[in-house]
Amino acid sequence: MDTKILLIDCTGYPYKWINFEKAAYYIYKDVVAWVPTEVSYVLNGGISAATGKVSQLKIPSILAIKGARADRQRISERRRNSKALFKRDGYTCAYCGFTFHESKLTVDHVIPSSRGGSDSWDNLITACSPCNNKKRDLTPEEAKMPLKFKPYVPSRAAYLNFQQSTKLDCQAEWISRFL
Repeated sequence: MDTKILLIDCTGYPYKWINFEKAAYYIYKDVVAWVPTEVSYVLNGGISAATGKVSQLKIPSILAIKGARADRQRISERRRNSKALFKRDGYTCAYCGFTFHESKLTVDHVIPSSRGGSDSWDNLITACSPCNNKKRDLTPEEAKMPLKFKPYVPSRAAYLNFQQSTKLDCQAEWISRFL
């Protein structure tokens, strides 16, 4: 199952995605502060010798953890990768404005790395191969290729939104409150 559990901090701010095992651990350790959704998943365990019934652990799709506080600022540079960048930019070339399949996209440095441009979120954009080849190691102004949109560092909520492709409606709705 590709769907994960959305972990939120004690104030409700999206924190990170966790797997079922980690959610079960938090529930077992009694560190869940509150649960904003109904139970979404039921994990079946073994059969009880005393009752003959299957043990069950009910796991909500969203969990708030006691004491956890999400960093609401920008996402760290470590988390930047091509897939996340393409999702941030909606699979759209920042130069021509057309949308492409990710196999047709490249990552482009607005200020070329050969000219001191960094590998930071706010210097990287999605570009189709023809536009990236046309721009070469020039700035957008020099290449006469103005950006259709500006690159930006996503918030934690935005990053979590495009990090997990399979989300339940309640998870997507929860994250959307913070975008």
